[in-house]
Amino acid sequence: KNAQNLEWFKKVEAVFNEPSDFGINNALTQFWESWSELSSDAESLATRSNIIKRTESLASTINSTDQKLANFIDDLDQEIKQAVGEINSKLTEIKDLNKDIFEIEAGTTGKANDLRDRRDAAIDALSSFTNIEYSEDSNGMTNVYIEDHPAVIGEHVEHMITKNNYLDQSE
Repeated sequence: KNAQNLEWFKKVEAVFNEPSDFGINNALTQFWESWSELSSDAESLATRSNIIKRTESLASTINSTDQKLANFIDDLDQEIKQAVGEINSKLTEIKDLNKDIFEIEAGTTGKANDLRDRRDAAIDALSSFTNIEYSEDSNGMTNVYIEDHPAVIGEHVEHMITKNNYLDQSE
């Protein structure tokens, strides 16, 4: 989880490309320098032309950075959707195993050890994606909570969904 966050921060840092001779900071510095030059030589066509070139360079740098950020956001959205899909898959697996374990163990003294091992493995895999809490009921079913939200309760599962914005209420 933290390693992935660090990877994302490195990608954002690479997008901004600062400090460098090709980043927004340098383009802004050159832009303002050209205006300073114009203030001391307002009649010079070369100085006026330089302002146009540096303004175009600044706009190009900002547009390029914006496009790189948009691409990064698209990549990040895909990674999140993939992770949520894997989380939902594990939640369903845990729910199905709960049902199978209950059916085998209900009213008997036998244990579904192989199924319990598979459920434990699914819980371990789930915990690699997000912080979870879980507990086993007296009936042998494991309940799983993600951030205090019930994700698996016995034979019922509440899948996660993604939204582009926390204010976006559509799915």
